[in-house]
Amino acid sequence: MCAGAATVDYLLHSEQRVERATSNPGCVVRSFGGVARNVAENLARLGIGVALRSAVGNDDDGARVLASLRACGVDVRDVDVMPRTPTAAYLAVLEPGGGLYTAGCDARILDGLVLSNRTHATLGRSEWLFIDGNVPAALLGQCADLRSDAAWRLALDATSLAKARRLPADLAFVDLLFVNEDEAGAVEGSARATVMTRGAGGVSLFESGMCTEMDAPAADVVDVTGAGDALVAGTLYGLLRGDALKAALHAGLRAAALTVARPGSVRGDLTAAMLA
Repeated sequence: MCAGAATVDYLLHSEQRVERATSNPGCVVRSFGGVARNVAENLARLGIGVALRSAVGNDDDGARVLASLRACGVDVRDVDVMPRTPTAAYLAVLEPGGGLYTAGCDARILDGLVLSNRTHATLGRSEWLFIDGNVPAALLGQCADLRSDAAWRLALDATSLAKARRLPADLAFVDLLFVNEDEAGAVEGSARATVMTRGAGGVSLFESGMCTEMDAPAADVVDVTGAGDALVAGTLYGLLRGDALKAALHAGLRAAALTVARPGSVRGDLTAAMLA
């Protein structure tokens, strides 16, 4: 089960080094995104049964987001269609070479999102719940209350620096936390295990009082959008097939490297065989 953002993405690939306070020539690419949505699509493409808890607007963007998820096998019956709020949108400016210059996300449609009755039923059949940092405090509180008696495990992605600052001080209910280096400094609490991403430098795994450094595979970077989401999905895929966390992270790192080599937030031809 995944819970969080489902967005329409607008990515400006700048033709030159980005200059502030002026128009920058480039190519705008429109696609679907959102951390939870991306993780769900990646898992579906890897052959994992997955459902999404999110919200979209009652608009063309929302209809297209849902249609794209259904087409790749994601269960979207627990996605709310909101009549008066537009589908969430993400805007990013990418430097030549695919690096992120800046980005913004309008995810106000998620402000009232909580775990529904259908979510609870789905969780009863699930091994993992993944949530992204776009979800409101009320949903995080529900997860904290449920986690102690639940058979499923919980993974959380901080998502951005601003959203990392909003996380509760007590993260003991989180089995696996994903952060980047900046977000790590903003998170007060400690999860049972934490993966800190370092871009091309790989990841640091903090577990049982120990730190393990893992290198990233070599990759020809075209677009970094969705790299972290692919890392999460590949890692969860490994855990779901029974791998230990370190081995599962190798699958996540491989998925991230494959994703940045193509434009867009999800690699459309991703398969489990590619992570071997």
